[in-house]
Amino acid sequence: AALGEEFGVKIMYDAAHAFASRRKGKMVGSNGVCEVFSLHATKFFHTCEGGLITTNDDMLANKLRLMTNFGFQGIDNVACLGTNAKMSEMHAAVGLSNLEVLDALLAANRRNFKLYQAALADIPGLKLWDLPANEED
Repeated sequence: AALGEEFGVKIMYDAAHAFASRRKGKMVGSNGVCEVFSLHATKFFHTCEGGLITTNDDMLANKLRLMTNFGFQGIDNVACLGTNAKMSEMHAAVGLSNLEVLDALLAANRRNFKLYQAALADIPGLKLWDLPANEED
């Protein structure tokens, strides 16, 4: 954010793999003008396909809502360029199912990280970062 302020540009963060993560004790999703998360099946939390954008900018949020519905504002007023970016019921169901097991997914990720850390500890020149206590996710 400081970089954006210094140069007068808006910073958008790529948070593709960061769903339910923390940085410096703060949940990821409120940095910069927006953060973009991937919900593709290859991510630990997924809906099989798609993504989401978080923002604290009301004007951007309104524009994004319009864009996800073909740019329509009302029944027949096209306010901006848009696309069909609405989530299908099937993808939403997958996401809701994954939310129910989110704590277990996070615990498995922590366990796997510790296993990798132990298995790779003796390789010269390779170091995995330690997770601070307040950033275990």
